[in-house]
Amino acid sequence: MANQDHLLVLRRSATEWNAWREQNRESIPDLAAADLTGVDLGERNLRFASLAGAKLDHAHLFRANLSYAHLERASLVGADLREATLKGAFLHFADLREAHLGKANAQGTSFVGADLKKANGHGAFLSGALFSFAPEINAGSADLREGDFTDADLSNADLRGADVRSANLRCANLRGADLRRALLAHADLSSTIFFQADVRGAHLVAARVERTDFRQADLRNADLRQTDCQTALFDGANLSKTKFY
Repeated sequence: MANQDHLLVLRRSATEWNAWREQNRESIPDLAAADLTGVDLGERNLRFASLAGAKLDHAHLFRANLSYAHLERASLVGADLREATLKGAFLHFADLREAHLGKANAQGTSFVGADLKKANGHGAFLSGALFSFAPEINAGSADLREGDFTDADLSNADLRGADVRSANLRCANLRGADLRRALLAHADLSSTIFFQADVRGAHLVAARVERTDFRQADLRNADLRQTDCQTALFDGANLSKTKFY
């Protein structure tokens, strides 16, 4: 249950809230299970805040600082998280459907079990983020264009139909991920692991695949035209009807 005194201050202006945080540095905001649907929380310092189970549907969190915040099982449907800082935050099993994460900094953020269906992460910084075993993640043509997923763990994630064009997935782990019909054109996939991944029908035209691991992956009907595959690993991969030229 949320601390009512903390909620009272939170509903004031961003300036007042941030001043309160500065004056009470030892106090961790307890906003667990609070109903903040549609509330304007833009540019607020919510670093380390407890927001587990909170209702933040359509909340305005533009440029908010949510570093290391606890958002387990929080509902953020349609929330505006553009340019927000989510570094190291815990979003386990959070509902982020249709959320706007454009240019958000989610370095090292944990999205385990989160639902990001139709989320917009265009240009988001997701280096080292953890998506492992995330159900339905990015299904329904999520927009992840130009996102930075360097070293991210996307093993077993569902990325069916996601738009990942021009994204940086260098050294990411996509072992066992579902990338059917995903758009990966011009993406940097250097040293990325696609071991046993389902890449059927994916569009990888002109992608960078230096030392990329496609071993035992299902690449049937995938389009790898204009892609230099000389150093990529395809041992045991299903390349039936894969387009290379």
